[in-house]
Formats: sequence, C-alpha cells, structure tokens
Amino acid sequence: MEWVRVAVDANIPHVLSYIVPCGMEVKRGDVVEVPLKGVKRRGVVLGPGEEVEGGKEIMGVVASLPENLVRLGEWMIEYYGCPPGLAFSQMLPPGKRKEWGGPEGKIEGRKIQLNEEQKRAYEEIVAHDGFGVFLLYGVTGSGKTEVYLYVARKVLESGRGVIFLVPEISLIPQLKERIEKSLGPCEEYHSKLSKKERNVAWWRTREGKVRVVVGARMAVFAPMEDVGLIVVDEEHDPSYKQEDPAPRYSGRDVAVMRGKIEGARVILGTATPSLESYYNVAVKKYKMLRLTRRISGKMPEVEVVDMRGKKGVFSGKLLKELERSIKEGGQAILFLNRRGFSPFIQCEDCGMVVMCPRCNVTLTYHKRLLMCHHCGYTMPPPEFCPSCGGMMRWVGYGTQRVEEELREHFGDVVIKRVDADTMKRKGDLEALYRGLKEKEIRVVVGTSMITMGLDIPGVNMVGVLNADQLLNFPDFRAAERAYQVLSQVAGRAGRGEIRGKVIIQTRMPDSHVIRAVKERKYATFYKQELEIRKSLGYPPFTRFVRIVVKGRKKEKAEEVAERIREKISGGEIRGPFPCPISKLNNWYRFQILIKLKRGEKISFPPLQSSRDLKIVVDVDPVDML
Repeated sequence: MEWVRVAVDANIPHVLSYIVPCGMEVKRGDVVEVPLKGVKRRGVVLGPGEEVEGGKEIMGVVASLPENLVRLGEWMIEYYGCPPGLAFSQMLPPGKRKEWGGPEGKIEGRKIQLNEEQKRAYEEIVAHDGFGVFLLYGVTGSGKTEVYLYVARKVLESGRGVIFLVPEISLIPQLKERIEKSLGPCEEYHSKLSKKERNVAWWRTREGKVRVVVGARMAVFAPMEDVGLIVVDEEHDPSYKQEDPAPRYSGRDVAVMRGKIEGARVILGTATPSLESYYNVAVKKYKMLRLTRRISGKMPEVEVVDMRGKKGVFSGKLLKELERSIKEGGQAILFLNRRGFSPFIQCEDCGMVVMCPRCNVTLTYHKRLLMCHHCGYTMPPPEFCPSCGGMMRWVGYGTQRVEEELREHFGDVVIKRVDADTMKRKGDLEALYRGLKEKEIRVVVGTSMITMGLDIPGVNMVGVLNADQLLNFPDFRAAERAYQVLSQVAGRAGRGEIRGKVIIQTRMPDSHVIRAVKERKYATFYKQELEIRKSLGYPPFTRFVRIVVKGRKKEKAEEVAERIREKISGGEIRGPFPCPISKLNNWYRFQILIKLKRGEKISFPPLQSSRDLKIVVDVDPVDML
C-alpha cells in the first residue's frame, strides 16, 4: 500500500498522509482531491507519506504543479511559518480543465525604441546569465516599462516565460494594453476575476498556450513552466504584502525567491525604492540600474504651501494653479488619503467623539451616515451629543467633502472622485483610465489609488491637500512611505509637453521628508533613514515577526498571548501588549513582536486557532496596527 504526504488546502499546521488507491498514479506536485472531516478538499502531493491509523484514500488527481512551484511553496512554509496547505492555496486551479479557445502566445506587435539610458539598462540585464535581481530605479516617466518590454521580448525569443506584477489591480489595464501592443497576447491574473476566468487563465498558462502573465501579487504563482523573467513594477508598494487571509507573504520577496528557483532574471522597478531593496543594493545582493531623465516632458516644479494658521481645504495658491490648469485645457489630480466627508464628528461642548461599538476607532462621517472603515459598521449621525446633549459637528475633511467643494468652485468641469466608495464595480477602473486618456475627466480627487500608474500626458497639475496625514502615522516606516507616496503622486504631473506644477499643502514644511520630495534628494533621504533604522535596530538591519492573538474575551486573549510568549525561544521578544487598534470587529487583540538578526531563527509551539480565539503569525509585517 502506497502512502503520500498531501498539503491540504485547509488551516491545519501539518501535512496529512493519504493512501494511493490501486491503479492510480500519483507523483510529487499533483493536485489531488482528498476527504477531510467529511468534506472534499484539494491539496498538493509533496512526496512519500507514513502509514497512519484510519487513513483515507485519495479521491482523484485534477492537475499538477510545476516542480519549481512546489519548491516555492515549501520555502514559503518554512519562511512564513504558514500552514502547508495555505502556502499552496493560491497555486491551485479553481476548477477542472475544459476546452477553451483563444489566441496562442506568439511574439508579435510593434518593436519599441530605447534611448541611451534605457539601452544600457537593457543590455546589462540581458547580458546577465541565470538568476539576478536588478533594481531599476528610474524617475517617474523615465521609461521603465519600455525596458521591461525589451527584456521580455528577448526572454520570449529564447523560449522562456514572463510574469509581470503590479501592486494594484487598477494598474493592470494600462500595462496589459502596452504588453499586447509590443509582445502579443497575455493572460490576466488577479482576485477580481470570476472563478471561470481564473480557471481559464490557470489552464491556459499551465498548458503553455500563453507565455506572458500580468497581474497583482497572486500572479507570482502562475503555473508557468520555465519562467525566464519576473518584473515587479512599483516594488516599494506595501500592497504587495498579503495581510489576510494566510499565507501572509510579500509578492515582491516571493518573486525574488521564484526567480532564484527558476534561474530567472528579476527586475524590481520603481521611482522610489524601498529601504529593503536599497539596502540589498548596498550589500551587493541586487544590482541598481538608473534612469535619470524623463522620456518626454520635464520633472514638475514642486512648491510647498505652509498651512499653519490657515483653515479650509484649499490654499489660495492651490486654487490659483487649479484654475490655471483648467483654463489651459489641462487635467489635474488632487490627492487626499482619506475617504468619506470628514474623519469624525465631535460634540462642540464636551468634545465627545462617536466611536465604533465594535472597534476602538472613530466612525468616519459620510454624507447621511457614519461608517467604520475597518468593520463596515454604519449608523445615522446623531444631531445632538449622546453624552451631554450638545450640538455635533464634523471635523476635518475627506474626499467626499473635497469633491463637494470642487463642484462649488468649478461646477461646469467634469470631476471624478476615486476611492474605495466609487471604485466598486468591475469596469470602474477601466472607465476611469479611458475617461482620463480621452480628456473627458478634467479633475480627479482620490486616495492612494491615484498615486501610481496613471500615465496621462494631459495632467499638468497635482495637488497634495494634507501631507501631514502621511507624516504623522504611528509606524517606523511612516517617513519612508510618506516620501514614496508624495514622490509618486507628484510624478503624475508634466508627462506631456507642458511642465507640470505640484502643490504640497502641509503644516510641517520643514520636515526632512517634504524637503527631500521638493528637492528630489533621494540619496540624502535614504541615507538618513538607513542611519535612523540602524541606530534603532529596525529593518532592513533586522527582521520582525509579529504574532497577534485575537479573542472574543479580552482576558482569554491576553492569557493565551502570555503563554505563547513564554514558549518562544530566540530573538528579542517584546510584549504581549495591546495592538494599536486593540479591538477590531469585536475581537480583542494582543501582539508579540520578535526582532531577529539577519539569518537568526526562532522556534515557537504549534499555534492553532479556534472558534473564539485566532492566532496570526506575520513574518516581515507591513501593517503594525
């Protein structure tokens, strides 16, 4: 009787052994259907198993994974400490194979032209044989995508496959359009596809009918044989980190590991490198390639407006530049990383703020209702204070209020708000891109959705309404992220013939982050940030592991966190202590932070969640709240 180990797609901390029925052939990498507690589940065969009492038989083989993907999954199990089956969960086909038509992945389309800087970057990448990581640092509008496409063409001509990753689904339509014009057909890969669409993409990729895949972070698991190039565009973006559910992986870091396993080149493209990637260049793990000039247009002029002592959403300077942009027939982008009408409502007399009953956060005021952006709780806004009976008033502003005030100033101009409230339906993002490209939309006001990827030549003005929201965030990465976001959104301006103008409104004009963005002093900023991180012992000089214990009962969650803390060995351990958001959707939350030296490992007991208690292990966490 033959037994095999199967990583079953379920939240269990170990692999299971199953019996191979007589006459069935099963090999490593096969995707099989197995029974688990009376339910049919899928899993991946990892190798020979051991006999166990009451063992069950495999029910059938539905597909197989390339060996390199199996190795990648095994690395994820060890590195991220995630349940074995969940490490493979995004690699599995959503359904069984069917016959689908569609174009084959032949190389066709126009051949793009490169300038001298782009040629040097291209030649250095293709001259490298085998695995190598290249940090392609190019200012906004410098033509990084053209380099990607040139290298991709060379890789495809050699018979190997290509994966393009972007941090947000909203960025896929533009990149896909450019890929198909230059290289021919490609397959989309992201979570917003229907089950049928994902299944078609999986099987067409697995069978080699397409050799180019473009998608968000899950596209790194595309079941492609012999990958020769992985492109991670906007490599700095925190959206590459999967937060929930498990596996909690970094799409960028998994891409680098897949490149190593496949013997492929990996290009990390960005105008604002992450500190981790910049550090890896310094220690010679990555090679940096620079693009210092825009393909067309000049870098925009950046002006900082001091908002200390001023009230209102818009400064006089910003309104003046916005009026100029509209008058000249241009387009404008206004950035505010806060949706809703205002951040909260408050009693004028006693100062009480309306809080979410499920979370220890304020409710955001939307027109006609209060909403929690964490758990989705809503309620009508009270007219009078529940505590003292005083009048309630809204405080601050979000994208809804900005849109409303813009319409008061420019009623006859087409204005589009872009945030999680307006971009809900399939096709909304494509419609936004089309409206901007055809100049139907003249002014966009939005959140972080608009900070990257919008390559619209007509945008000649960008306004940052409140930079302080980014600077005052309670996270050791706040300065780095603020620099990246501000630089990226500023880079949307001036990509056409007219030089762009950027207005940054802030009450912290002397911040080293604001100065670095205004003067484009990338190297100075990163050197200063690395010195701060080194003195504090923070990443990239160390690694963090965050264990979060969530319980329906506060005392039980804290007690379990204490027990886990006692059994951990290795690293510098802090906590447990309440998370910054200590209650979320009626779950009380405590965290343990473990700081590890580079290469250091830890051991802790197997952690099993239950109905009323959840335990989350997050390696290299991005969200510390």
